[in-house]
Amino acid sequence: MSTASINASCLTSSVSTPTTTKPTLRPCVVASFNPSSSSPSPPRLIRNQPVFAAPAPIINPTSNEDMGKNYEEAIAGLEKLLSAKADLKTVAASKVEQITAQLQTPDSTGFDPVERIKKGFVHFKKEKYDTNPALYSELAKGQSPKFMIFACSDSRVCPSHVLDIQPGEAFVVRNVANMVPPYDQTKYGGVGAAIEYAVLHLKVSYIVVIGHSACGGIKGLLSFAYDGTSSTDFIEDWVKIALPAKAKVKSDHGGAEFNQLCAYCEKEAVNVHLGNLLSYPFVREGLVNKTLGLKGGYYDFINGKFELWELDFGLNPSFSVKDVATILHWKL
Repeated sequence: MSTASINASCLTSSVSTPTTTKPTLRPCVVASFNPSSSSPSPPRLIRNQPVFAAPAPIINPTSNEDMGKNYEEAIAGLEKLLSAKADLKTVAASKVEQITAQLQTPDSTGFDPVERIKKGFVHFKKEKYDTNPALYSELAKGQSPKFMIFACSDSRVCPSHVLDIQPGEAFVVRNVANMVPPYDQTKYGGVGAAIEYAVLHLKVSYIVVIGHSACGGIKGLLSFAYDGTSSTDFIEDWVKIALPAKAKVKSDHGGAEFNQLCAYCEKEAVNVHLGNLLSYPFVREGLVNKTLGLKGGYYDFINGKFELWELDFGLNPSFSVKDVATILHWKL
């Protein structure tokens, strides 16, 4: 047996960074793997318990004072070894210098993900979950969000934070450059499944696609040559979903500087994604029946601004992708 541890309006916001302390950790989750003669069984969690919920003996934060004592003991032990075995002098001296440096700058040993997650959940549980039992009791019964939101995976543009969206309000899909591919049952099925679930089962009232400033995916879209060569495994193929936006922006603003071109494309790509949503038959049906609305958004986190807009497509049930291309000036 083997084991393993396991827009119109403008909004302004500021973000504060929590301080962290470095804990001393012990293994908190153990997985057991028992191979059979035919095929291996999946790993089984012996202790199915979150790290941050582990009892005190498993996670023992250590104070800086205790850490200092441990370092001093380690140094003393190495010095004793140094005096007993002269041939280890160089190695031991190097270790003493390393430990002394760590003692003087304890934070330089690195970021502790377990402690950060633990602190984050404890704060959430105390400040939000425990203070609003009615909300979380209702959410336990199911969800009925009004919004479906497409947002970028960029760590700076979390829609729940930027728009103060509460649990249960929005069904959120985040990916590189907030892309919405056109309807295709053989490709990009993850996005298609999310749209289908949101529209047909959750019956959201609005789909909002939100772009943002300084988007790395859009910079890539404008930089990649698309000449038959590729420097990435996934990114180039993914962001080319917004190639119509690149073509339109270069046609309209070809003389602009690269950063300004990116800003234009970040917004135009949102329009392309809104158009792509029309290729989904259940989205078109919702728009025709006026049970669904589409909106575009743009978050400028550099200047603390948010824009919101919508496109009036004047749809009818037979609306085609070619019709969408005509409206958005695409080149098919």
